[in-house]
Amino acid sequence: IRGVCRFFSEGQRRLAHGGNTLWIFPSLTGHGNWTTNPGYNYPNADLMRVWEAMLKAAEQDQPVRQSMLYDLVNVGRQVLGNHFMTLRDHFTNAYRRRDELSLNRYGRRMLELLTDLDRLLSCHGSFLAGKWMDDAARFGTSPEEEAYYLRNARTLITTWGERGQSLNDYANRSLAGLTGCYYKPRWEMFITEVCRAVEQGRSFDEKTFNTRVLNFEQHFADNDFRSATRPSDDGLELIRQLVDKYHDAVLNN
Repeated sequence: IRGVCRFFSEGQRRLAHGGNTLWIFPSLTGHGNWTTNPGYNYPNADLMRVWEAMLKAAEQDQPVRQSMLYDLVNVGRQVLGNHFMTLRDHFTNAYRRRDELSLNRYGRRMLELLTDLDRLLSCHGSFLAGKWMDDAARFGTSPEEEAYYLRNARTLITTWGERGQSLNDYANRSLAGLTGCYYKPRWEMFITEVCRAVEQGRSFDEKTFNTRVLNFEQHFADNDFRSATRPSDDGLELIRQLVDKYHDAVLNN
């Protein structure tokens, strides 16, 4: 109980806004843009223990209530997001040492976590990009209006406006579908470029990389994107698997 109270008193604002490195513009250090400022002021191991305690409570209250499932996904996304920040820092340190083995290992772990996070978010309807898009499309009374609202819905949660302007990621969202199809590809491009630079014995060309990512972002905003509009049916089991999978990694960092 003390752990839950401490977390929600000190960290609720960042939890609500998804303050994590994985939703920012990929970079070796910092947080990419002034519109995002990830960070937390509590041990992530404490939050992992809170997540485990919540899971145990949910397992004793069957069928699991949607409100409890929401909290499990909400806290879990923060645990995994915090851990992603740790992995990114390990990745950066490996780059500085020109340690190819560690660089590739941490890069793989980062991408695997993004896949797992996308699956976690799919467990509750409140975290579905598909629902966000469907809600926007319903404002349209014609195919042209529907396309208009869909494009604005994509733009709002990605570039916010035109390509490369200062409000990029201003309204970032931790949503299933968006994490797998937008944030993960950005980080995958980043990890590939950094690893290639080390393999070739040169420095990471951040300027060239940024141009490639900006092109990707604009293409995403300009083109149709749909994903699941209904949550997965095995939410509690998936959460159980993820708690088991990341328990030791989070507690040992």
